[in-house]
Amino acid sequence: MKKSIIDFIRWDGEIGVLAYRHAKQNISKYAKLQVNEAQEAVVIVNGTRSQKFGPGQYDMDSPNYPILRAFYGIPFGGENPFTVQVWFVNKLTPKDIDWGIGDFPIYDQTFQAQIPIEAHGKYGITVSDAERLILQLALGYPANGEGEVRVTADHFTEQLRGELTAKTKSLITKVFAANKYGINEISAHLDDISNILSPDLNSFFEEFGCSLSKFYVTTIGVDQSTEAGRIAQEAINQQTAQKISGHTWQQGKLFETAQQAVNNSQGGGILGAVMMAGMFGGMGGGANAGIMNPNYSQPTPAPAGNSQPAGPAPAQPMIREVYCAQCSRKYTTDNRFCPHCGKQYNPCPKCGADNDMGATRCVTCGTQLAPNVGSVCPNCHSTVAPGTAFCPNCGRPLSEQKCPRCGANTKGATFCPNCGMKVK
Repeated sequence: MKKSIIDFIRWDGEIGVLAYRHAKQNISKYAKLQVNEAQEAVVIVNGTRSQKFGPGQYDMDSPNYPILRAFYGIPFGGENPFTVQVWFVNKLTPKDIDWGIGDFPIYDQTFQAQIPIEAHGKYGITVSDAERLILQLALGYPANGEGEVRVTADHFTEQLRGELTAKTKSLITKVFAANKYGINEISAHLDDISNILSPDLNSFFEEFGCSLSKFYVTTIGVDQSTEAGRIAQEAINQQTAQKISGHTWQQGKLFETAQQAVNNSQGGGILGAVMMAGMFGGMGGGANAGIMNPNYSQPTPAPAGNSQPAGPAPAQPMIREVYCAQCSRKYTTDNRFCPHCGKQYNPCPKCGADNDMGATRCVTCGTQLAPNVGSVCPNCHSTVAPGTAFCPNCGRPLSEQKCPRCGANTKGATFCPNCGMKVK
């Protein structure tokens, strides 16, 4: 009988390679299988039959291995007419594999709303069942030009990414719901979340012949890659600032409006005192307005005599930022409509805050608002009451009145001569 040269079937191992298939698949009965430390070999016959080998050297035709012996007992002159795949599995598997998921909603108990979040962390795996790993994941990988197959840790995680992502999202959502976590407090519970997720995820990996050596969550936060996430983060930042300052959202907006009026006024201290006292009187400000506003000054007594104070010069329209009454986003008052949602700017004649078109009083300072069927100032576009001679916002004379619907001249008219809208 012709005897073949002895072949050594072996693999020296490579960093980052989880499983390796030897290029030679027509193996003679005289070949020897060599398995190094920290390795396990899996021999697959015709795609189904398999046998595992730990570290050591083995004769392919040996009485100790019945599958191979029966396989090679068929008289083919020492040559193997069947397909034999020899897989080597690296037991020194990666310990720091990155994972990350994003843009999935959780219900935040603090804000009582759905918030898109993202989560990141690391995990490590060990091969607990080399045969299952090969049969479940490795057999379908294509060979290179030399007939070898290399399955890296990246290939492994990429193949499981879809299932792993869905599983992790589901588990994190359940954790938030069960423990009533808020996004602002989640950093203090990352270790707890990691411990809760590990057993379920380990069961998932065991289906593919692996076990989790470790699993932990490093960050959970708002996913700001989405528009909804950016809006949510802005709201969270505002709430945090309000808690630090001790003010509510409404109080903060009132203070902002008053401070803008003080900074933009020509009168300075007196106007600042009046604005502060009026806006914060119901919140404990009142007589303490001078303490809250560093620009406050005591009013100067009027001089004796019959002299009349000079009339104020017509105010120039001031461009400032306001919050849209419909979408709550900022825009400047040189816009007649909100650039974010298209709502018409309906300013308060006293503080300039935007209000709903049907509002009767300013939501910020409580000033009585003119009905919307009145005239529109051609200078600052404020809505003014019918019959008003001067704009209460900028002081512009309103001798030439225009229809608020079509802009036609309506001076002296009860109904617009162009569109028929009642203007008085």
